[in-house]
Amino acid sequence: MSGKSRDELTRILKGGVDSAHDFSAMTDLHVGHLVDFLKYGMIDDSKYIDYSTKKAIGADIDNGKRLFDTTCAACHGADGKMLNFGSEQEPEYVGDIVKGDPWEGQHKIRFGQPGTAMPSAVNNGWSIEDAVDVLGYAQTLPE
Repeated sequence: MSGKSRDELTRILKGGVDSAHDFSAMTDLHVGHLVDFLKYGMIDDSKYIDYSTKKAIGADIDNGKRLFDTTCAACHGADGKMLNFGSEQEPEYVGDIVKGDPWEGQHKIRFGQPGTAMPSAVNNGWSIEDAVDVLGYAQTLPE
């Protein structure tokens, strides 16, 4: 999809190629968001996350720490444990997520947490490499 123009993708999503893929009931804004995700958001994760070790590939930990400290730590805390995504009995923190399911962590770093005001790498103008750096740094945080 990255090789197609925004106009081509919009036409496809509005049923112009296959009526079974007609999303024209969505607002133009939402179709535009979907077009942007298809064009810019889809990546080959195997370039950035090692499937066997679940570690970020080639992460610059220093840059990741700088980005985490200046953007993420305000809500997540410097150690990633300010917000508990689990329960009191079974807490879940940033470190747990990015170590257990780095693909979920990477997606949240890149696009935020749905339904929240979480800043995202995409909205902050970060490159995929910046997002990988944050993932790599976050994998050093405690569970």
